[in-house]
Amino acid sequence: MANNLSGAARHRRRIAVVGVAFAALAGAGIYRYWAPGSEPTRAAPPAGRMAVLVSVAVATRQDVPIHVTGLGTVQASFTIAIHSQVDGIMQEVLFTEGST
Repeated sequence: MANNLSGAARHRRRIAVVGVAFAALAGAGIYRYWAPGSEPTRAAPPAGRMAVLVSVAVATRQDVPIHVTGLGTVQASFTIAIHSQVDGIMQEVLFTEGST
């Protein structure tokens, strides 16, 4: 039957098949995105801040091997901010910079 179609008819049929396939894929994607129950259940956040374990080690001088094998991004899983516990205005400096 495909041999009986003219060039214009084949072109229209091909466009229709591609259009139907695209519409089916778009519909499946929309259903998957908005389907009920597709969002994972989330637990309520804890009432206070969670404790983060901190370990201490002695610093040593040693050679560290460097291995570079590919491209990527590194991001810390936890970051902290260190603040001084001194409150007030500094009125006087009682040392000379660079002295022992």
